[in-house]
Amino acid sequence: MKSFTMSFRIFLVFLVVVLGSYLCIAQSSSIFAGYKGLPWGSSLADVGTHFYDLEDLGMSEDNILHIYMQKNPIDGVDNRLFYFWNDKMVRVRLFYNHDFVTGIGVENFINKMISSFGKPKDQKLRRHVRVSETESWDILETSWADRSTEISFESKEMLSPSENWIYQLEFQSVKLFKEIKEGTEATEPERDWGW
Repeated sequence: MKSFTMSFRIFLVFLVVVLGSYLCIAQSSSIFAGYKGLPWGSSLADVGTHFYDLEDLGMSEDNILHIYMQKNPIDGVDNRLFYFWNDKMVRVRLFYNHDFVTGIGVENFINKMISSFGKPKDQKLRRHVRVSETESWDILETSWADRSTEISFESKEMLSPSENWIYQLEFQSVKLFKEIKEGTEATEPERDWGW
């Protein structure tokens, strides 16, 4: 009888450890590993079947990522940019219409993202970020992340010469950007990515 009780206790401890580990892993991967049902690494052909009228913008400034734009894909979004590396989707950026976001309020917009992605990992306000001799910005950044995906929302206010706001939401593959940064598959020389 003692042997059975001891075995049962060991089994219960094992079960608790296994279930606890499973719940920790499940909770740490709450953000979808991709964008709108397409996993990171999807080809341009796969993306093109879900998102129509993609305009080829060519290579990014660093000549690593190829960019395609979808103009006015939905109400409130001026354009959506898809970034590819070696024909793998690695980043998606949405630029929101100023009137749309200010109409519902930036705080409401962020609260909607919190209901979708959970509590932000980080939120910070950077004031007077100089981008040129005549331009500087106040930038509010809110970000979420798990092992596969980083999401960031930026609200930028141009301080001079006129007041303009830019609202940008970005989804990015953690794994693929790590590969790009480390140069594990890239044929280009190592670069300063600014992060």
